[in-house]
Amino acid sequence: METLLTRQRITLSQPVQRILAGLLFVFLVALLAVGIHAVMAGNTVGMDLHTFYLAARNVFVDHESPYAENVAVESQLSVLRRLATENDDQMAFVYPPYSLLPLAPLAGLPFDWAQAIWMAFFIVGSVSAMLLVFPRRPLLPAMGVLLFYPFTFGIILGNFVNLVALVILVAISKVMIGSKPPKKWQIFFGIFLAWATIKPQFFWLYLICILLASLKKRLWPLMISFGISLVGFFGISFLLVPNWPVLWLARVAKHVGYISKFPNITLFLNELRNPADARTLTIALIALFVGVTAWALLSWWKGRLSTLVLLAWVGIATYLIHPRNFAYAQIAFLIPLLVWAQTQKSQRSLPVILFYWGALILSWGIFFLGKSASAGPLVEEWGLVAGCAWMFWLLVWPPAGQIQTPLNSRPV
Repeated sequence: METLLTRQRITLSQPVQRILAGLLFVFLVALLAVGIHAVMAGNTVGMDLHTFYLAARNVFVDHESPYAENVAVESQLSVLRRLATENDDQMAFVYPPYSLLPLAPLAGLPFDWAQAIWMAFFIVGSVSAMLLVFPRRPLLPAMGVLLFYPFTFGIILGNFVNLVALVILVAISKVMIGSKPPKKWQIFFGIFLAWATIKPQFFWLYLICILLASLKKRLWPLMISFGISLVGFFGISFLLVPNWPVLWLARVAKHVGYISKFPNITLFLNELRNPADARTLTIALIALFVGVTAWALLSWWKGRLSTLVLLAWVGIATYLIHPRNFAYAQIAFLIPLLVWAQTQKSQRSLPVILFYWGALILSWGIFFLGKSASAGPLVEEWGLVAGCAWMFWLLVWPPAGQIQTPLNSRPV
């Protein structure tokens, strides 16, 4: 009898498993949030999150505009302990109202708890997402979205670019690399991709790739979900802030006045030419980037270019044309690196050690070098050099097992 009992396995239905997984998720978030709250001791660490939080409180609690001046003033006083000068980041909210939807449940809480819960939610959620997307080998992607310096920096600041990057990473893995996802997942992908448009300067090249892959694979539920969700988010924004486009554009115009207007490529050119020539060359190079990107997309569509090489180029191009002074921009070329690392047959191979672990160490090395008084203006670009070296390696020495465009994804 005892032998029979020991051989029996307790099987749980899928609904029960999902409920237990949800309860475990909530428990881990709550436990981690309590620990983070104790460590933070009431300090405002998430500078970006604080601005989002104040804007969300204005919208969901006070029913006012997120673009009101009090959002910027309160954020300045909380983070800087003074009003910002004209050369400082004004810490104003410069995103469409639908970007605030994830913070709606936290808007009524004190900021110290909102900060702790948000950070805990993102950490546990990121690892959980990697477990779901890469169930067989989630270690490298899970470590990547937590430990690479640009990701860690984003978690501390509470910047939404980490969420956008997570959406891109999951969508690429399931839409461009993997086989045809189920319809329900396509619908979810469409919703999240629509929300991720809050960061167009970071997202638009990746979005083109994902939508083209959806068209190529005939993922109509995803594309329809994306279109409907985008319209829905705009509609929700009008319900929350009826005149938001005017207020938003006015705030963006002010924002451009105190941040770098020029892309990263302009900084490189400034070191070689005078500013006027650098700006002229920037326009020419961006036109060249557009041409190369169009050629890469066409070659990929026809099956002549691997998906990973296309994504590597998109990541590098996104970084080069992204406005300067945003440390998270380096995430753009880390996304395809994380996808590539997970697809390798051996995660202990020399290329993985060289490019993945090398990039991880380099990301922190750049951070510490940047703190040195002797560091030059281009110290951050060593990460770009590493990204270009990896793309060159993919082109010249395509490894066995490198994922190409799926055979079942013929053009429509």
